[in-house]
Amino acid sequence: MSAHTFTYFAYGSNLLKERLLLRNPTAEFKSIASLKDYRLKFEAIQDPDNSRWHGSIATIEEQTGANVWGAVWELDLKDLPNLDKQEGIYRGFDVKVVYPEGQEVVCRTYKLDKTGNPAYDSRPSPHYKDVILRGAKGLQLPHDYLNFLQNIPDNGYQGSVKVYEDVLKMLGETK
Repeated sequence: MSAHTFTYFAYGSNLLKERLLLRNPTAEFKSIASLKDYRLKFEAIQDPDNSRWHGSIATIEEQTGANVWGAVWELDLKDLPNLDKQEGIYRGFDVKVVYPEGQEVVCRTYKLDKTGNPAYDSRPSPHYKDVILRGAKGLQLPHDYLNFLQNIPDNGYQGSVKVYEDVLKMLGETK
């Protein structure tokens, strides 16, 4: 890492490089890593029908003994405003993550600033879950964690999701 870059820990849709590159062209993969004493959860802070992903979104919360796996990306500082804008409803902060070899690294990550609205379905759309799973599989996150992600129920939404279609284009696929 240089004075002109920063490290970012992704645990949601930005596990998939093509998703991250939509707005952050300097992102380079460094390693998978784990965030200790946090858990992954999904929250709907607005009506899923009006949200970008048409479902709830991933966030993290502190929980002793829990573990979130993700990716460490290195980005040029010029991409920080892009990342902050992409993660607009999230609050950025620093965490210490651990590479599989045991090295600790301080990274920027994001979590929702609000709690979800219990009136809304807290399950992610199949589109959002697919992007997370594609990223997790491509990064070869631990098998147990992949099973955990695969077993997260989705909300069954079948309509169009623009950001998903953009990701599929980056992957050279169509829906």
